[in-house]
Amino acid sequence: MLEAGKVQLEKGFSDHSSRLLSALSLGHWSPRSLSSPSGFDIEAGGMSGSHAGTLDRLYAWEKKLYEEVKAWETVNTELERKRRLLRNLDARGAKPDVIDKTRASMKALETEITVAVHAMEASSANIQKITDEEMLPQLLELLEGLAVMWKNMHECHQQQLRVVMHLKLPRESSLEAISVSHRNTTAQLELALTAWQTGLGSFIATQKDYVRSLSGWIKSSLPPDSNPKKSGKKAAVVPKIRHMSDKWAEALEKLPLQAVSSRMKQLSETLREIGTKQAEEIRLQRRTEALSKELSKKMISLKSLEKKQQMDGSVGKKKSSVDKLGERVEIEKQRFRGAIQDTRSFTLCGLQSSLPPLFQELQSFTEKCMEIHTALYEEVNSYTAGVTVDHSR
Repeated sequence: MLEAGKVQLEKGFSDHSSRLLSALSLGHWSPRSLSSPSGFDIEAGGMSGSHAGTLDRLYAWEKKLYEEVKAWETVNTELERKRRLLRNLDARGAKPDVIDKTRASMKALETEITVAVHAMEASSANIQKITDEEMLPQLLELLEGLAVMWKNMHECHQQQLRVVMHLKLPRESSLEAISVSHRNTTAQLELALTAWQTGLGSFIATQKDYVRSLSGWIKSSLPPDSNPKKSGKKAAVVPKIRHMSDKWAEALEKLPLQAVSSRMKQLSETLREIGTKQAEEIRLQRRTEALSKELSKKMISLKSLEKKQQMDGSVGKKKSSVDKLGERVEIEKQRFRGAIQDTRSFTLCGLQSSLPPLFQELQSFTEKCMEIHTALYEEVNSYTAGVTVDHSR
């Protein structure tokens, strides 16, 4: 994967070196631009070793090549200047010792260029070796791992969908009052859903950034006129890998993430409304309990007065007050029972209308992700299997 290509050292090298200098200029590419900031654990090495370690080595070699190309261009520029000077000296009929001195300096520069070319060849070969022997197997492992991960998630969401399709409220608990812990659980579920939505979006965004960086690196690292027919069997893989990275990036852009996010938002709104109704139910419960306690105290006080058989009219007033409070308590109890029923009905209807569509979207989304990464893995594996890499050229 990520075929770096041989640096063109003959005709046309200057054009490619300019592209290479641009691609490798500090700040344009670094190990972290292909590393994931949050979505991938690239430090964990699989059978092919640490992906981060490979990126660090590639960066080190490309930085070295960058410096070598700059040095080559500096010496080459000086050599061209000397050639022009020699032509002018010949045209003016300069002294032989001056001409010989100029030719000697040119020969020294040509020797420097030869050394620089060999150094660039060595760096380019090391880049290609790391790319072929480390980066490509790691890419295959990444694609295979993602395919397996999405397959497992797809199967999990299939089971979840089957469960929520048969969601119903137990009759024996339908009129039980909720507690503060129930309300807190609803709030925690809403927070967890928000974190889930954010995490999924961040994971996909990180993967998109990774693949875009990967694709950009492939394009900037290949010589502009790479010819598979001239470069051998391994070079035939290069355009296919470039095509694969473009295909990967394009497929990720078409993932139906927005549909999943919309369903998550719908469920989040449902949970928020459930929480509001639960809070109102708790408020009515507390109000009913407070009024019931007040009624109980007044009834005790009324009985005490009745035992004393006070005839000053205070008993009648007290009894009237207790009767009115009793009516209020009964009204609040009815409101409380209505709130319980309303909360239960809304909770059941809300979850029945929000959960199945969410898990249907998740099932479709994970199936699409599984298909993308499985197809890409099989494609890359098929056109790299059995290819012999020759780094001696």
